[in-house]
Parts: sequence; C-alpha cells; structure tokens
Amino acid sequence: MTSRNDSCSCGSGIKYKRCCLGKRPLTSKDLLDSLKEQITFLDTSCNSFDQGNLIESKRIALTLRILFHDTKNSKSLLSIIDSNLMMLNTAIPIVETGVKMFSSPLTMQKISKNPESLTFKFEPALENFKESRPWNFIEFKNWWNQVILVDSDTITYTREELVLHMADTDGGAHVDPKQDEKYYELSKTNKTGIRTYKGDITKPETLVFSDIDSKPHLPAMRQIGFEVLHSIRRKYSEI
Repeated sequence: MTSRNDSCSCGSGIKYKRCCLGKRPLTSKDLLDSLKEQITFLDTSCNSFDQGNLIESKRIALTLRILFHDTKNSKSLLSIIDSNLMMLNTAIPIVETGVKMFSSPLTMQKISKNPESLTFKFEPALENFKESRPWNFIEFKNWWNQVILVDSDTITYTREELVLHMADTDGGAHVDPKQDEKYYELSKTNKTGIRTYKGDITKPETLVFSDIDSKPHLPAMRQIGFEVLHSIRRKYSEI
C-alpha cells in the first residue's frame, strides 16, 4: 500500500499526498468529452474572430495552450489523449535571402490602393490559395516548433511561442505587467517594416506616411486555430 509520503505510483515523481491521493482518474469518455468542449470553445472563438472580433485570437491561444502545452506539473489534454496526432501545416516556406525582411507565412496580405491612399491588412489565409501552400500533415513537435513569423529585424516566433505569449501574458489567461521584449515589440509596435500613405500619389509633397495598424500575430493565431480544427476533425470525426 502506498503511504502519503511515498512517491506516487503514477510515475510523476511527486509525493502521493500531493499527486493522486483522493483523486479519481478520468475515463476515456471523460477525456473525449473534455476534448469536445475545447473544440467547441475553439470553434466559437474562430467564428467570433471572423466576425471582426480580432482580440478573440487571445482566447484561441488559451484553448491551444490547454490542448498542447505540457508543464512540469501537468500534461496537456492532447498529450493525454493522443500524443501521435499529426498536424496540418499551411505555412508557406520561409525563404532565406540574407536580407532583413518581414515574413508571415500563415497569413495573407490585403492591399487596397487608389490615387489617394494605400492601406494594408493582414488576414488569416484559411483555405485561400490552398494550391500555393504546403497543406501537409507533419509531426506535432515539428509543427509546434516551426517558425511562423519573422519580423523586420529577423526575430522569429514559433507557434508555441506565440500561443504561450498570448495566453500567459497578454490577456488569454493572464496579463503580465512585464512582457517579453520581443513579443511586446511585435504586438505593440510596427515590426513589419510596412507603411501606408494618404495623399495624391502624383504629388509626392502631399503624401503622409504612417505605420500600418494591422498586427500579423492576431490573424496568424486564427490560422493556427484553423489548422488545429482540421487536424483534430481529420482523426476524430465525431467532434
């Protein structure tokens, strides 16, 4: 019989009294029901984003954290249910040019130009331009650690980094009074190197340039949500 101060028999390395004592394991049905709940949350957040609520991307990040992020003391839902899930990758390959250049391979760029202005907006790719995107399924570890944003200073961001920054420090689950410097720069400043203008293009002296308002990390998170929904429903048709 395991005593309170023995290491827990589950293999966690934690004392029994702080681990499994007084707890009942969830059944396979319980876990699948929990997965269905999280996918419902993800669906709702993605639909809200598509209706124009861009900050819903932070709740997308929170759901993805629950699904995928393991910590020292807890396992993610999908690592318990299915550690071999293959993930849809829709990111256009990043081409190394040796020149500092912004890249957002999960998004598409919507440009509106007329004689008096130029506007620029990032949007999730979703299923658009499918023929020019990989649209392949890769192992989770490679997907999670794949670079999906490169700012104008060639600072990179993986799916994991983006999810954890948005969920842990930027309003998904918590707001941290001190944020990681590179994430702060990405989310609060223009790290794309792209500028727009207003004025008569035929009269350069009238042009007024400004940084774009559109932030690439928000639609990138929506696209990650899109990939996750496709990946899970590909294997679990009942969800």
